Amino acid sequence: MHSLRLSPEGLRTLSALAGIVLVLVVFAIALQFFYNYQRPHPGADVVSSITSLASEAVYLLGKVAFLGVALLAATQLLKYGLKRGSPGGEA
Repeated sequence: MHSLRLSPEGLRTLSALAGIVLVLVVFAIALQFFYNYQRPHPGADVVSSITSLASEAVYLLGKVAFLGVALLAATQLLKYGLKRGSPGGEA
């Protein structure tokens, strides 16, 4: 069985491409969330309105956290991939 081995330069190129793809995917998901967002309807009373708004806030916070983690991963891949072209980067 042969194992797949990438040179450090090939790995950095692959990381840069994966980072670019992830940034574009995160941007597309954020646009989709933005254009498909529907505001919650007010409840019949104050308690149901507060409950609805609190659950919507948690839902939106989850979306923001997901997009933030995905964007952080993408920037780390890009940083590693672009390091090869910088003068101070590894050869």
